[in-house]
Amino acid sequence: MKKSIIFITVLGFLLSAAKPADALLLNSDKWNYALDLPEDFTMTDGNGNDRYQFASSVLPVDLVISTYERKRYDNAEKALDDVISKLKGSGESTFLYWRNRECAVSSVELNFAKDAKYIGWAVSLELPYQKGWYVMLGFYPDNLDENKAMICETEIISALDSVCTDTGSFYESGPMTSFVYPREKTKEIQLEIAGKTINTTIDEIDGEANQYVIEREFTILVNQSEYGIAKEASERFYRIVYRDAYRRLRKVSFDVQNELTFGENGINDRFELAETLLQWTQGFDYERDLLGSDFTSLPDLICGKGGDCDSRSMLLAVMLRNMNYDTVFFISPAYSHAMVGVALKAEGAAITAGGISYVLGETTAKVKLGQVAQEMSDSSKWYPVFFPQDMDCK
Repeated sequence: MKKSIIFITVLGFLLSAAKPADALLLNSDKWNYALDLPEDFTMTDGNGNDRYQFASSVLPVDLVISTYERKRYDNAEKALDDVISKLKGSGESTFLYWRNRECAVSSVELNFAKDAKYIGWAVSLELPYQKGWYVMLGFYPDNLDENKAMICETEIISALDSVCTDTGSFYESGPMTSFVYPREKTKEIQLEIAGKTINTTIDEIDGEANQYVIEREFTILVNQSEYGIAKEASERFYRIVYRDAYRRLRKVSFDVQNELTFGENGINDRFELAETLLQWTQGFDYERDLLGSDFTSLPDLICGKGGDCDSRSMLLAVMLRNMNYDTVFFISPAYSHAMVGVALKAEGAAITAGGISYVLGETTAKVKLGQVAQEMSDSSKWYPVFFPQDMDCK
């Protein structure tokens, strides 16, 4: 069916530029870390400096965060083991490097309460600039039924995985995902874009790892939707997926940009380059998975697996951002649809969010950048999901 096209210029649909920072429930300038916790967590205790405690409003899950001076512990494992022992717990730490610094991960069993046992996970990180050690534990009662215990464990792993300790970590898998899915070996792939064959690479584990993050976060989204926080939870879902996919697709994005912009018949116009990539995603196979997350892993998407509007739009948002475009992900529950927004000065359908006008890209119909179907033109039914542009911890 041919879709009618309407140009939308929306001036009144604004979201405060402070919104992305508000999502970081804790941002410590002193210790150089930030967190993007699941939306059901609120702070229940802390000294405003080196100790905080959070609790879920919908699950019997608690999080404890402690930071320590660098000289207190010799390494990340000792910091983690000491904190676990203070809670009368036990666990076997596994060492890894995350962000080229020491990291330790452990499942834990805690016995700090009389006649009660708690289980969960913990992570310890070496903070940048020799600032010290960051330790975070998440735990829940061990007498829950299997399904509830699974959701509790999923939330804990997601919370631990949300930590960022420098600018680059906002664009890379968290420590828990890196622990579960360490990098393996390079996989060569070919992309056909605008009549050109582009050779590039990803890691063999990238597709599976990104899908793991998607399914993990979707489990949390479904649970939180039952408690009236679906909008906030869905924003976090997309932020976390974006974060995990960003570095996985960095080399792909650079190789695509270089091939399309240099050499014979190179594309020199930024709008034309964005539109070329939009047309590429419009040619993907259309696939839905209504029994699962209904979101295709972005590395799998570029390797030929089909996807829906949200995975295609997210792919464009990630790749264009790697090419130094300012992008936003737009979603409409009313229309059950998603689009990408690109900060370009051009005529066409656009939405202003955070004080910036974003031209809209429709990935499931073969239309130009800035063209949107009339039946989806009510701007009040769209809202933006911001991605990190920078961070305060440097």
